[in-house]
Formats: sequence, C-alpha cells, structure tokens
Amino acid sequence: GPIDFHSRGLDIYRKVPKDLTQPTYTGAFISICCCVFMLFLFLSELTGFIATEIGWQSRQTCALPPHDAC
Repeated sequence: GPIDFHSRGLDIYRKVPKDLTQPTYTGAFISICCCVFMLFLFLSELTGFIATEIGWQSRQTCALPPHDAC
C-alpha cells in the first residue's frame, strides 16, 4: 500500500554490505581491548571516588584536637 512505500523512504538504517558485517579476529581483538580499557577507566574512577570519600572523613577527624593524632 501507499504507507509501505513512504515508510521505506524514511528508513534511516541503510543496508550494510555483507562483507562489512563478517566477523574478523582483528575486530574481535579491538572490541576486547576497548572493553578492557573501559573497565579500567570505570574501576580507576570508582577507586578515586572511594579514596576521596575516605580522605574527606579522615581530614575531618584530623581537624579536631588533639592535632598530634594526625
């Protein structure tokens, strides 16, 4: 019908050539490296956040007398 014709014209996802969708070892290696890198970034941000929270609490306790307890 006429609705089918218009919906095909508005398709934003074009057909990808078959040779670009075949899995390769290079693509798998790059994907694994990216996942490991993202995990590293997430964990480094998480440990930085946790260390900042702990550091803030310890500074608050050190600000109280006696000062030689720090």
